[in-house]
Formats: sequence, structure tokens, C-alpha cells
Amino acid sequence: MKKTAVLFLAVALLASQNVLASKAETGEESAGDAAVAAEAVEGEALAEDGVEETQETAPQEIQAAEESVENTLAAYAEPAATDRVAYGGYEDKNGVITEWVLTADWTLIYFGDGSASGPINYPEIRQKLRKVILEEGIKGIDSGAFSGYENLTEIVIPESVDYIEADAFANCTSLKKIDIPNGVAKIGEGAFGDCQGLVEVNLPNSLTEIGDDAFYGCTSLEKINFPNGVIKIGGGAFLNCESLTRLIIPSSVSEIGGMAFTGCDRLQEVIFQGGCSCSS
Repeated sequence: MKKTAVLFLAVALLASQNVLASKAETGEESAGDAAVAAEAVEGEALAEDGVEETQETAPQEIQAAEESVENTLAAYAEPAATDRVAYGGYEDKNGVITEWVLTADWTLIYFGDGSASGPINYPEIRQKLRKVILEEGIKGIDSGAFSGYENLTEIVIPESVDYIEADAFANCTSLKKIDIPNGVAKIGEGAFGDCQGLVEVNLPNSLTEIGDDAFYGCTSLEKINFPNGVIKIGGGAFLNCESLTRLIIPSSVSEIGGMAFTGCDRLQEVIFQGGCSCSS
């Protein structure tokens, strides 16, 4: 087992023990907390099969991780939410370490040089997560990272992010606004599909492609401004976006997929800056 795996299992164990100890004092320990602790203990047992060198160096690495977590909390957490609920890390698909902290107000903070792959899949996090902050340095948002987080209302994406993959925020029905940073060239297929509460989307000048079904079913989306430079709008990209009333398609667009705007029942005007204008 790699040192990084042992490190984060140990960090997760310490976090769960700290939380449970605190809750035990107030009599607030729940069955869910016990399950998290059991998973952490199981992880510790698995980690014991590692190499002796790893076991010798793990304490120093844990201390470094603790310091990194504390620095992140100090920079991002609200004063009333400095108590961390959980923290840990993982290797992303490119083998780069990404760390995360979950604060008491259900804000999830990512830091490091890897990608955001979503939190450890505890049902309670999925049900209660309210906000996600990606610290500068995070490179991308992986497929399905936050799909189905129905109470997520806010996501902060830094300039370092240059890709958003398929279904990254699909079915995040409470998400109201998204600012996509300059540097992102493509929005993946279904990335914001069925985000029924999404009202505002700001697209970057770097964008060249909007994937198939990227914003399908965003029934509250009132307007979308396509930047000059967009080349492709995928099939079904804005399918059933029934609140859209007007579109301006820049001259850079050379391909619009089938059913891209089907079901946009309130759409009254589409202007093609290349010269063609139509209205209904």
C-alpha cells in the first residue's frame, strides 16, 4: 500500500475519532457517526499491512496534512464553522494528490494540484452538502463529481480549473448560479443536466464547445450568453430549457447539434450574428 493511502486513512481515522469523542461528551453520537468510525478503523487495519518504512514516516506526513488542513480552514471557513467534520484525500485519475475538508456548516473545500472527484460517498454528505469551494490549484472537475447533490446551492471554481467533465453537476436541483472560469474549453456532456433551479450561467471567453445535453432540463435558466469563440453547441444542449426567451448565436458557431433548443417553449427570438435571424 502506498504511503499516501496510509496517510489519508490515518487522517480520516483521527478526524472520526475527534468528532466522535466530542459528540460523546454531549451525547450526540449517531448511528451514522458509528458507521464512519467503523470504516475508519477498518481502513486502519488494512493500512497495517503496509511496508515498515511507510509506518515509520506516516506520523510526519500526518502532521503535515494536519497543518495543511488547518491553513485551509483558516483561509476559507466561516468563523462559526471552523470545527471540521471530516477531512482526507485521494489520488486523482492522474495520480495527483487532492485533499478535502468538510466544515460544520456543510461546506466542502478542496485543495492541492489534482482534480475534484467528489467527496467520500457518505450518504449524509450527499444529503446535506450546501457549498463547494475549489481552492486555486485544482485542475478540473471529474465526471459525476457532484451529481445528485440536491441541496448544493453554491460552487466556487478557481481560474486554475480547465475542464468540467460529463455529469459533473447533474441533478443539483438547488444550484442557482454558476460562474465558469476562463480557461475551460469544453463543458462536458450533461455537466449541468436537470439543474432545475439554475437561473444564471456565465460562460468564459475560452469556451469552444458545449457538450451534448450540457444544460438539458434547466427549466429556470432565463438567459445564456455565448462568448465569441464557441464553435460547437452539442445536441440537446439546452433541451427543455423552457424559461429561455432570446438567444444570440455568435458567428464563430459552426455546428449546432440536433434538438439543441427543442422544448424551449418561451423562446421567441434567435439571432445568428453570422447574418441569419429568425423569430417565432
